[in-house]
This record gives sequence, structure tokens and C-alpha cells, in this order.
Amino acid sequence: ALGGAMEPIVASVIRNADAFFWLDALRKRDAYSYSHAVNCCALAASFGRHLGFPREMLVDLASAGMLMD
Repeated sequence: ALGGAMEPIVASVIRNADAFFWLDALRKRDAYSYSHAVNCCALAASFGRHLGFPREMLVDLASAGMLMD
């Protein structure tokens, strides 16, 4: 079960090598903005999944949620 949860994280790190660096920099600078951005990302993707959107659109929604502010 844990391995299945790790695969998307590893895939994301491979696709976006600097993503963790930027998220960590944001977290260190402003914890509220960091948690708000991550929460919006997850909520947008969850809502899109609920609506039955395809995976590609979920990625776009998650990105928009992360960057909306």
C-alpha cells in the first residue's frame, strides 16, 4: 500500500526536478501560503475527479490551484 502512494511522488520528482525546492522555499518563507497553495491544489484536483474530468485536466486543475494566488 505504501509503495503505491510513493510512485506518484517519485514520478513527480522525475518530471519536475525543481518542484520540491520551490515548495520548500515557499514553506520556509511563508507557512500559510505554502499550506494554502497545497490545499488549493488538492481540492481542485479532487473536485475535478468528482466531476469526472480526465487525468490531463486534473493535472491542469491541480496546477491552477497551486498557482492561483
